Order: sequence, then C-alpha cells, then structure tokens
Amino acid sequence: MSWFFFDRCKVKKRDKKMNGSTHKGESRRSCGGVGRNLTAALVYLGMTDTKLLSVIGDDEAGRAVISSLGKAASTVRTATDIGTARYTAVVDKNGNCCFGIGEMEAFSKINSRLIEENTDIFKDAPLLVIDGNSSLDAMKLALDISSRNQIPVWYEPTDLQKALKIFQCGSPWKNLLHFVSPNVNELLAMAKYFDVPTPSDESKIDIETVKNITEELNKWIPVIIATLGAQGVLITRKCSTNKPFLNKSNNLIEDGKTESRLYSPLSYDGKIVSVSGCGDCLAAGIITGILRGWKESSCVSLGLHAAKESLTSFETVPSTLKTLPVIQNFYDF
Repeated sequence: MSWFFFDRCKVKKRDKKMNGSTHKGESRRSCGGVGRNLTAALVYLGMTDTKLLSVIGDDEAGRAVISSLGKAASTVRTATDIGTARYTAVVDKNGNCCFGIGEMEAFSKINSRLIEENTDIFKDAPLLVIDGNSSLDAMKLALDISSRNQIPVWYEPTDLQKALKIFQCGSPWKNLLHFVSPNVNELLAMAKYFDVPTPSDESKIDIETVKNITEELNKWIPVIIATLGAQGVLITRKCSTNKPFLNKSNNLIEDGKTESRLYSPLSYDGKIVSVSGCGDCLAAGIITGILRGWKESSCVSLGLHAAKESLTSFETVPSTLKTLPVIQNFYDF
C-alpha cells in the first residue's frame, strides 16, 4: 500500500568514513516503495487489473509516481497537507545499501478512511497484498473486508520494525494470511513472536537454521517465502514443488507434510547496479505465477528472472520486465 520517491546516492570509494568528509559518488532519483514497486512490476508482467491503495502529496514527486503507474494508480488519493514520502538510500560501490533516510509522514494517511472509500475494488480481487507501512486501523479494516469476500492475503513486512504488525490486528489474520515474504531479520522477528527457537548468534545463521525456523512457523503461516539475498529464496509450505499454490476456487492447496525448497538466484556475470527493488520484483514474479495457476517452481523461476532484471537497472522496477515471456513452459525446471 505504500510508495515514495526514491533517491539513491552511490559512494564510489571503498572505505567510507563517517567524519563529515565529502565522498565522490553519483545520485539518481526514481519512484519506489514496496506497494508502488509491486504494482508496477505486476503491471509490467501482464497483471493489468492491479490497483494500488495509497496516498501521495500534491507535489512533483507525487505526480511522477502517478505517471509511472497509469490506471493502476486510479485508487491513489492526493493529500494537500503532506508531501509525498521520500526515501534516500546510500549504497556502496557494489550497489548494496549502507543505510537509508526516510521521510514517511504520508504513510499516516494510509488509514481506514482510504480503505472505506475503495471497498468496491476488493470484491473481485484474487489476492490482497498488504505491506507494513499501512496504519493498523487500515490493516484491520482491509482484513475484515478480505474476510467477507474470502480474499487470500500476502503480507510483505517491509521493515524489521514492522514485521509483526499484521499479527497485532487480532484474530482475523489467522484465517486469511496465506503468504508472508520476510527477509532473514524479519523472519527472526516472526519466529520470536511465535516462540520459535532462534540462534543466540543471529549473525551466523545458515540455510539449515532458516529452514528449521520456517518449518516451525508453518504451523501458523501456510506459505513462507523467505528471501535470502545472494543465496536465493526458500519456499516453505505443505505441498510439493510441482503443485500450484491456489486452486481454481482461490483456496490454498495443501496435500502433505511441511516441505522447504531453496531456489538459487540465476547466474549473472555482469555488474550489479543496485539491489533496491530486487525483492519486490521477485515477489511480483511469484505472485504473477500464483494468480495464473502455475506450479511452484515456475512461479519462483519467473520471480528470479524478474529479480535479475532489477539488479541490472538503476530503476527499482525496470520496464524490461515487459519483455519477459509470461508462459509457464518457459519457466519449467
């Protein structure tokens, strides 16, 4: 549900000193935000009925974001008393984020009123994606509407501090939350919430430990899509890799014991420009496959191809996603 204007400052020197000195680098500006990125990527991948619920300011940045989404932004509200949210990321010479600075006052406007004004778009929605930037009231109301319309929910934590937000909405999430897509730190936060054991030294967590955690979490969350950076993505659910996630009635498919599968990133010998937006493109590819009824491995393969496109671009969501074939046979393992 969130979006913002994204400034990326790249420091070219290897050793950065936080002493007030000036570092040689370059900067670029683009549209960003989890909600906006997912929406743009889904539209590029052919899911043209996607809608974004969010709020922007009446400013140049807001107009740029609207322009980047076309009709998918028809449900975005403009507020005159705030500016469009901004995020400035400082990245190193390899494109990895060192730290970010957020100006996110606009997120307070993503409230229950915004949801109430757009209840009609929920009726035929096959999936609701909620990110952690929404207000708790908005989240609760969205879950309530999803419950009445039997819409499965995907939760993107967005940030470590917001990883548990959906669980603070009361009991409705228990029957609606089908998918979560945390990174390792967000996954650990979820594990602690459910009293799942975590390692004492979290800096040395390995794949086997992540697997054990996700399989324990599967008692409460049906599908866990753990993003592991350069190691790939781990899918945990009660089903085999050659089965879709949802059936034709949009119900979750579960036919066995809990299983986990690690999918490695696609090989890439070129220069990584930026990792910002990579995870959103990965999620959008997987969602596209899910909504088309593809088997798990094909969904993830499309996601990995979309993520690879993002790594090579200064844009968080590159328009080259439109060139990816959305045909299941192309992504069969």
